[in-house]
Amino acid sequence: MKASREYHMDKHDLAAASLTREPVAFKTIGSGLHKARRMGLHKVLPASARRAIASRFGARLNSISPGLISPRPLSPSLIAIANQALTGDVFERAQMLGFWFHSIPFPDGRITAGNKSMAQQQHELQCWQFPADLTGKTMIDIGCADGFYSIVGRARGAARVLSIDDQQTMGLQFLLENKVYPIEYRKLDVMSPEFADLEPFDFVHFAGVFYHLQNPVEAFKRVRRITREVALIEGHINETYGRELPYAVYYEGSELNNDPTNWWGPNLPCLEAMIRTAGFSRYQLTGIVDERAGNKRASFLAYP
Repeated sequence: MKASREYHMDKHDLAAASLTREPVAFKTIGSGLHKARRMGLHKVLPASARRAIASRFGARLNSISPGLISPRPLSPSLIAIANQALTGDVFERAQMLGFWFHSIPFPDGRITAGNKSMAQQQHELQCWQFPADLTGKTMIDIGCADGFYSIVGRARGAARVLSIDDQQTMGLQFLLENKVYPIEYRKLDVMSPEFADLEPFDFVHFAGVFYHLQNPVEAFKRVRRITREVALIEGHINETYGRELPYAVYYEGSELNNDPTNWWGPNLPCLEAMIRTAGFSRYQLTGIVDERAGNKRASFLAYP
């Protein structure tokens, strides 16, 4: 059967697929850290926050469809799911934290001054084609940081959103302690045995994580296992040497953004090959954002 060929491609098939960008048996659709160090924040921030600062975040028919966020500066649907009983002093205390990775809207319309602006977050939602309607669906946000994308998932109708990260950020801790949003958080690493025991989720959000892992291929396999309908995959790529052949640059130390938690910089064909190797049957490249000196960010929607 054709399906069996999809899972038995040899290395020559994979190389040819990456060279032509038309994978065999697959169909493709379609210096914050330095500032933080000067301020001394790198000494007190959890690993997940340091990791996040270091990088700028910057189809098969499916019931979950890609979508665009409203072009308005702030979507009313986000505020609608916030705790409307909060008093104004809660936001004032939130500002006193000193660092937020995400810009988080509060019920009165004020927004935390995040390392990522609200405009940047909205641009990412648009570029990544974050699903417009998650009504009744389940979602997992892997590497949730302060939880902005988890909040968006709930605002777009998800029945359940599980937010996980290997460390709890100060921002997320504040949101949980003050019950600003209905966030379900678990301290959980994608490579942990506990992650392997998770049930599948309709929508998997896996942005800004894989290049921080020593074994990204295994991570992609784990993400594929828990993906019921679609996974949003986003992260760093290194195209210093072009796209003629799939390759990945290995960062032994702090070569990328002076951050020792960055390990890999695949080029686009290599990242596509990793997604196929993980078992996704097809995928859609939704965007590429240039950074500097061959460094870029790429986003995909991948389907089981």
